[in-house]
Amino acid sequence: MGNDLELKPVIRELVRTRVCFPDILLLVDKVTVVDLTDLKPYTNSGAYRLYLTDGEVIIQALLKRRLHKYVTREDVYEGSYVVLKEYSLASAKRLNGDGNVRYLAISDFYSIGDASRNRDKNRLRGDE
Repeated sequence: MGNDLELKPVIRELVRTRVCFPDILLLVDKVTVVDLTDLKPYTNSGAYRLYLTDGEVIIQALLKRRLHKYVTREDVYEGSYVVLKEYSLASAKRLNGDGNVRYLAISDFYSIGDASRNRDKNRLRGDE
């Protein structure tokens, strides 16, 4: 019994229509920390930037501060899947060039781990 998660190409359509589809499944391609001290000199904090993919396109995403705990306690990591519950498509000026960059501003999501972990759990339970 296969329990692999299947990505559907939604990012291109999301950017084109600016419609935020509910409960989209994306794969975490990369996690970085953005230093905000230049933008907010009186804070010494950062923000987590996720690079999310639908298997065809990669888009950057920023998490609300209250969601940072999921990255720091390693619920979200490179290779894990996330389901976006509440988010918006945002844009900002490029720091190193002309034009704007589009990104997802995530207000609510949940992580479902990775496919290999899910397979291992199923094997332990005897589902496979």
